[in-house]
Amino acid sequence: WLQKLNKSDIGPRLLFHDDDYFCYRFVKGKFLPDFIKDSSNDRTIAVIKNILQQCRTLDRLKVDKEEMHHPWKHILVRSKPVLIDFEKCHYSEKPKNVSQFCQFLTSKHMQQLLRRKTINISRERMLAAAKKYKKCQTENNFDYLLQKIFIKKQKG
Repeated sequence: WLQKLNKSDIGPRLLFHDDDYFCYRFVKGKFLPDFIKDSSNDRTIAVIKNILQQCRTLDRLKVDKEEMHHPWKHILVRSKPVLIDFEKCHYSEKPKNVSQFCQFLTSKHMQQLLRRKTINISRERMLAAAKKYKKCQTENNFDYLLQKIFIKKQKG
C-alpha cells in the first residue's frame, strides 16, 4: 500500500520491502490531538484541510483506509500531516475516508478540543456536506464540504 500511496504523497516514505517485511522512513511528529492543543488556530485549520485533501485522494484512488473515524494514533503532524498504519486498508468502490474523518471531527472529544481553540465546526453543516459528498464523490461536492465546515466566530 505504501508503494502505491507514496506516488500520491500519502504515508511515510517506503524505503524497501520484501515479501515478509517492509521498512519506511521514521515519521517524527505529534499525534493530531496533541498537535491541535499546541498549535495556532490557522495552523490547525490548515492541517485539518490537508488531512481532508489526503482523504479525498484516497477516495479518488478507491482505497479505504478504514481508520479515519477514530484516527487518534493514525496521523502524525510535524511540518505536514502524515497518515500512518495502512494494514487495514483495501480497495473499495465506495471508500469512506472523507466521510469518516468528518465523523471524527464532529465527535464530542474533537468538538471540545477545537472549541477550546475557538475553532467551531458546525456538526450539522459538516455532516450534511459529508452526506452529500458520500452519495456522490465529486470534486464539486468535496469543495462544497471544505467551504461549509468552519463557522466564523462573530466579533463582539
